Amino acid sequence: MATHESARKASRQADKRAIHNQALRARARTGVKKLRALVASDKVNEKEVTPLFNQIQAELMKNAQKGIIKPNAASRTISRLSSAISAKLK
Repeated sequence: MATHESARKASRQADKRAIHNQALRARARTGVKKLRALVASDKVNEKEVTPLFNQIQAELMKNAQKGIIKPNAASRTISRLSSAISAKLK
Protein backbone atom coordinates (compact mmCIF):
# COMPACT_ATOMS: atom_id res chain seq x y z
CA MET A 1 0.00 0.00 0.00
CA ALA A 2 1.18 3.49 -0.81
CA THR A 3 2.37 5.48 2.18
CA HIS A 4 2.86 8.97 0.70
CA GLU A 5 -0.13 11.15 -0.04
CA SER A 6 0.99 11.65 -3.63
CA ALA A 7 1.29 7.89 -4.09
CA ARG A 8 -2.21 7.39 -2.69
CA LYS A 9 -3.57 9.98 -5.09
CA ALA A 10 -1.77 8.36 -8.02
CA SER A 11 -3.30 5.04 -7.02
CA ARG A 12 -6.80 6.55 -6.92
CA GLN A 13 -6.26 8.15 -10.32
CA ALA A 14 -5.01 4.88 -11.81
CA ASP A 15 -8.09 3.08 -10.51
CA LYS A 16 -10.42 5.69 -12.04
CA ARG A 17 -8.60 5.56 -15.36
CA ALA A 18 -8.71 1.77 -15.44
CA ILE A 19 -12.49 1.76 -14.94
CA HIS A 20 -12.93 4.42 -17.63
CA ASN A 21 -10.69 2.57 -20.09
CA GLN A 22 -12.53 -0.71 -19.46
CA ALA A 23 -15.83 1.02 -20.24
CA LEU A 24 -14.49 2.44 -23.51
CA ARG A 25 -13.04 -0.93 -24.51
CA ALA A 26 -16.30 -2.71 -23.68
CA ARG A 27 -18.35 -0.18 -25.64
CA ALA A 28 -16.20 -0.71 -28.73
CA ARG A 29 -16.40 -4.50 -28.39
CA THR A 30 -20.18 -4.36 -28.03
CA GLY A 31 -20.45 -2.23 -31.16
CA VAL A 32 -18.29 -4.64 -33.13
CA LYS A 33 -20.45 -7.56 -31.98
CA LYS A 34 -23.64 -5.74 -33.00
CA LEU A 35 -22.25 -4.97 -36.43
CA ARG A 36 -21.06 -8.54 -36.95
CA ALA A 37 -24.49 -9.84 -35.94
CA LEU A 38 -26.16 -7.41 -38.35
CA VAL A 39 -23.86 -8.46 -41.19
CA ALA A 40 -24.43 -12.14 -40.42
CA SER A 41 -28.21 -11.74 -40.57
CA ASP A 42 -30.09 -12.05 -43.83
CA LYS A 43 -31.62 -8.57 -43.55
CA VAL A 44 -28.55 -6.54 -44.41
CA ASN A 45 -29.06 -3.21 -46.13
CA GLU A 46 -26.63 -0.40 -46.70
CA LYS A 47 -28.72 2.22 -44.91
CA GLU A 48 -28.48 0.36 -41.60
CA VAL A 49 -24.92 -0.87 -41.84
CA THR A 50 -23.09 2.26 -43.00
CA PRO A 51 -23.86 4.60 -40.07
CA LEU A 52 -23.16 1.85 -37.54
CA PHE A 53 -19.88 1.00 -39.25
CA ASN A 54 -18.82 4.67 -39.30
CA GLN A 55 -19.61 5.03 -35.60
CA ILE A 56 -17.68 1.90 -34.65
CA GLN A 57 -14.75 2.90 -36.83
CA ALA A 58 -14.56 6.28 -35.08
CA GLU A 59 -14.71 4.64 -31.64
CA LEU A 60 -11.97 2.16 -32.50
CA MET A 61 -9.66 4.83 -33.88
CA LYS A 62 -10.23 7.11 -30.86
CA ASN A 63 -9.42 4.22 -28.55
CA ALA A 64 -6.28 3.50 -30.56
CA GLN A 65 -5.16 7.13 -30.36
CA LYS A 66 -5.70 7.15 -26.60
CA GLY A 67 -3.71 3.94 -26.17
CA ILE A 68 -6.68 1.92 -24.95
CA ILE A 69 -6.22 -0.60 -27.75
CA LYS A 70 -3.29 -1.07 -30.09
CA PRO A 71 -3.47 0.85 -33.37
CA ASN A 72 -2.84 -2.23 -35.50
CA ALA A 73 -5.62 -4.10 -33.70
CA ALA A 74 -8.04 -1.27 -34.43
CA SER A 75 -7.02 -1.16 -38.08
CA ARG A 76 -7.29 -4.92 -38.42
CA THR A 77 -10.77 -4.96 -36.90
CA ILE A 78 -11.95 -2.13 -39.15
CA SER A 79 -10.52 -3.84 -42.20
CA ARG A 80 -12.20 -7.15 -41.41
CA LEU A 81 -15.52 -5.48 -40.73
CA SER A 82 -15.27 -3.51 -43.96
CA SER A 83 -14.48 -6.66 -45.95
CA ALA A 84 -17.39 -8.53 -44.38
CA ILE A 85 -19.79 -5.69 -45.15
CA SER A 86 -18.59 -5.40 -48.75
CA ALA A 87 -18.91 -9.15 -49.31
CA LYS A 88 -22.42 -9.23 -47.85
CA LEU A 89 -23.73 -6.22 -49.80
CA LYS A 90 -22.59 -7.52 -53.19
